[in-house]
Amino acid sequence: MNMSERQKREIDIQVDAQDLSFQFRLSRNVPAGTYLRLRAASVTAMRAVQSIAIRAGGRALATVQRFEVARMKQDFNWFIRHLSVVTVEVSDDLAAGSQIEVAVVLDGFATDRSAGCTGKAAPYSGLTWCYSLVSASGSEADASEWQEVAAPICLELVPGPCAAVAAVLRPNRQLAIQAFDAFNNPVCSDRETVAVNGQEVVLSGSRPVTLFSCAESRAELVRADGSRVLSSAKPVGFAGQPVFFGEFHWHTDFSGDGQRSMSDALTSARDELCLDFAGPADHLGRGIHYKKRSIEDQRDICASFDEPGRFVTLPTYERSEREGHVNIIADSWDVLRQVAETTDRERYPADRFPLEELVNACPPGRAVIVPHHPNMDSHTRERVVNPKDGRPYWCRMDWGPEPELQATRLVEIHQQRGSFEAEEPDPEWRIDVGGYGSSVRTALARGYRLGFTGGTDNHCGWPTRCPHGWCGLTGVQADELTLPSIFEALYSRRCYATSGARIVGDFRCGENPMGSEIEQAPGQPRTFEILVRGTAPLVAVQIISCGAVLADLPVEPDSPDLNVTWSDERPGRPLRDVYYYVRARQTDGHCIWFSPIWFDLAAPKGRKSYYAVIAVDRRGNHFQ
Repeated sequence: MNMSERQKREIDIQVDAQDLSFQFRLSRNVPAGTYLRLRAASVTAMRAVQSIAIRAGGRALATVQRFEVARMKQDFNWFIRHLSVVTVEVSDDLAAGSQIEVAVVLDGFATDRSAGCTGKAAPYSGLTWCYSLVSASGSEADASEWQEVAAPICLELVPGPCAAVAAVLRPNRQLAIQAFDAFNNPVCSDRETVAVNGQEVVLSGSRPVTLFSCAESRAELVRADGSRVLSSAKPVGFAGQPVFFGEFHWHTDFSGDGQRSMSDALTSARDELCLDFAGPADHLGRGIHYKKRSIEDQRDICASFDEPGRFVTLPTYERSEREGHVNIIADSWDVLRQVAETTDRERYPADRFPLEELVNACPPGRAVIVPHHPNMDSHTRERVVNPKDGRPYWCRMDWGPEPELQATRLVEIHQQRGSFEAEEPDPEWRIDVGGYGSSVRTALARGYRLGFTGGTDNHCGWPTRCPHGWCGLTGVQADELTLPSIFEALYSRRCYATSGARIVGDFRCGENPMGSEIEQAPGQPRTFEILVRGTAPLVAVQIISCGAVLADLPVEPDSPDLNVTWSDERPGRPLRDVYYYVRARQTDGHCIWFSPIWFDLAAPKGRKSYYAVIAVDRRGNHFQ
């Protein structure tokens, strides 16, 4: 049904539950003894309904079935097929033109979702929740047998009032002052004056972002009510190299379950969330096609937003198989198409993840594979299994018998499902699940050399956002804001992940940046420089090596900043295939993970190489 045939209604995103009523007018006769169902267009719209009542001719219709989170966990596949909010029985004949009254209570959004999936709707503006009224002769009829009997009703979500102001320093010395509602939806603020480093700035009431020139390394905002806001730090590393922030694992309407258009999502990424780069990673189907669109369509939309020096769009897609999910990033749309055509999923068995084929399809230096949520499956949290064989729809990452190093150079260490850094759960470091044998540290122990990225894996079309706040951000050390420069930095692993906060940092050994591989003879010094400029006071900064915490670095109380030098002076320290990386945690729980630096034993003159025996325990920890 066309949008013009739908009834549209705007609703504000509010903290409290909302009582709404709307009416369907029947387009055909509905005889007594049949059933009516209020069907949602998405899982999100279905979960949004807290309670519901349906009346015809002033009389309540008897409820036969209605959505409940507990029931959905027990029969997930049924609810995914039917998207049934409620099913009622019709006791009297209803003629065409009869009015069906629906009273609903939509969930408030104040519930804490930080503990994981609660089954509630997420408070994203720009989404449309559509509901249709359908009829069938039996309450257990197949989903295809239910027929529409009225024009759908669509609720368009708009942001609430301005509740917070944030400030982001950009590499071009612009300070972007952002206005948000209570759920991080960008909102046009009321005309407001703030003091920025003592200078008054009027926030525009017509857009969510106000730009202001700022030469300081940080900015402090003072609002009219006296509240203070500290901006993110100037995004530069030790040598003044720019740090650019973005995200390339989020979904749009190109994926079957995406909820916003790609154009709207990229507009938000560039103009409202102040990202430097972004890449929609929708689920690719057969060949070069998504559910209804193609890579060419994606290229055309992204090209219209790509503006070197201001905003870069990355050629990306997601390849999801049962034994692992990965994103592909290429340095051009031609290469992305080439990889997609070469690895058409119809060429491989349905349950086999073709990592080696993906690697072989990536031209050296021109495409990179980024696995995500490697250490969990669809049953771990969502409790979803395939009814045909009782196994999860998707499983932990199958890293293969031997490390595939050519194109597998990055891993998404953090996203909305948590961190996948290690096998043992550790809530302080956002590691919610473990024990599947495919964590990032396990892959490192097996010989993979992986830089770290942060993503969201959300399907709402809002990069860097998840239901309980900001989530998944990648910082990239690149020479300039262009696709070639951003891709080269990602391929070289000059990047790091954060849990969503715009933390600025750097990690290097001498002149070697994060992601480097260094050949070194025994006894040569290993001295690292670590820079963290956080968005909240630091509580922990740690050096990780060979699967274990090697050092806890001291941090200043109530300080968001750290600039320190640390040396590994252990006698008999590991000499070959050893890595070091740094992670840090703030008082607000946000974390950062710098990509590792690797050391290999350099052979003396006249010898080809040294060999070392390395033992690995079942958790993936190295022992020399």
